[in-house]
Amino acid sequence: TVIKRILTVPGSDNAYPQIGSNIGSLFGTMTVEEADEMRNLFPVFLKGIEEEVIEEQLLLETVLEPSESLSKLKLHSIDYDNTALGWIIKILVITEANSEFLITL
Repeated sequence: TVIKRILTVPGSDNAYPQIGSNIGSLFGTMTVEEADEMRNLFPVFLKGIEEEVIEEQLLLETVLEPSESLSKLKLHSIDYDNTALGWIIKILVITEANSEFLITL
């Protein structure tokens, strides 16, 4: 559910139109200064997503297993890839079971 929440465009899921983030719209052509500013602001954006996902989990009719429940999202890295000509964002997902995995966007 965490990955879907981050990667879904708001309004695109007919069953749950309220879920999603605008993460894809944050990155485009930008100057070096804008990229540095984005690196500083992105953790704040990520914290907002983390709080929303945790709130949504509490409202679910089904109780999630600790391995399925989000505990924390941490920015691992934001780098510009000259080969792909785009941004590579890595987010560390930590579950209530203390499992960790990286999401690469």
